[in-house]
Amino acid sequence: SLDDYIYGINISSGKQLWRYKIGDTQHSIPIVYKDLVISGSVNDYLYAFNVLTGEIAWKYQTGDMYYSPTLEEETLYAVSREEQIFAFHTETGELLWDFKTFDENNPSPTIGGDKLFIGSDDNKVYAFNANSGEQLWKFQTLEDIRVSPAYADNVVYIGSNDDRLYAVDADTGTKLWEYETKGNIYSSPVIYENKVYLTSLDSNLYVLDAKTGDFLWDFSTEASIYAAPIINNGVLYIASYDYNLYTLDADTGESFWTFPTEDKIENAPLIQKGIVYLTSNDANIYAINESTGKQIWKYTAEADISASPIISGDNLYVGSKDDYLYAINIIDGSLLWKFKTGSDIYNSAAVA
Repeated sequence: SLDDYIYGINISSGKQLWRYKIGDTQHSIPIVYKDLVISGSVNDYLYAFNVLTGEIAWKYQTGDMYYSPTLEEETLYAVSREEQIFAFHTETGELLWDFKTFDENNPSPTIGGDKLFIGSDDNKVYAFNANSGEQLWKFQTLEDIRVSPAYADNVVYIGSNDDRLYAVDADTGTKLWEYETKGNIYSSPVIYENKVYLTSLDSNLYVLDAKTGDFLWDFSTEASIYAAPIINNGVLYIASYDYNLYTLDADTGESFWTFPTEDKIENAPLIQKGIVYLTSNDANIYAINESTGKQIWKYTAEADISASPIISGDNLYVGSKDDYLYAINIIDGSLLWKFKTGSDIYNSAAVA
């Protein structure tokens, strides 16, 4: 929460188990590993807490951590906005290696095979040996990079604020192709069946050939798109600031259905067992039939919802700018409980 605390809450009752004052606005999404919950903070520390008691298992002074770490087996990779990259043993907090860049490191790291890829405000993407921390290469773009690279089939796909998507050989850092949109790129591309799906602040979704970068087709909305596209069972989902969720055939671009909300949609939907769960800045949480696009239920919070929901068992959990974390039954949309923090909740919760 933006009240500077991280909370441990019983998911059955909604009662507080513990809380810890991190000391500054809390943006990093928590990560659960065994009996630990791990969170960065902008008070310069990365923390690992016991999930039941809130006791600090370990902490490390990293500098301002705005983005969430990336967990890969027993190794935790984290980036600092103070020009540092870190690799830790997740259970013990032992520092395995670190590296200093020349500007703030923004998005969460991406793992591809035995390599780690990180974008930076110095307009570069860095590639490292994920085990040793050895720098393998760096790739220069024309502006800063605010999204995590994507990786598939030994190719790294890099979206930059120079409005371009770059495809780079993962071994050498050699550019394979680039494609220019008409706006900044604030979400990671998705690679599916040899195609790249890319959204841009120019209001468009672009579909490109993954090997050549050739344009295949596009789809236009009426406002900027900040959310990454989602593909499920061959259906493409696009959440736009024009208040709508669009669904298309991922291969042909044929439109299936459009679901309107009453305000901007900041995050991609969550899809599970034939139901699409969607949050919007209209303060609503929607459950939508995946096949028909018809609303099954909605629950209205008391303020905008910028956080993505998560599901555990039969319950959905989501925070709101009304300071509450909500637990909602996914079958009928009934409220199980709500937990009040001291300020807005912008990020997703984590369930242990």
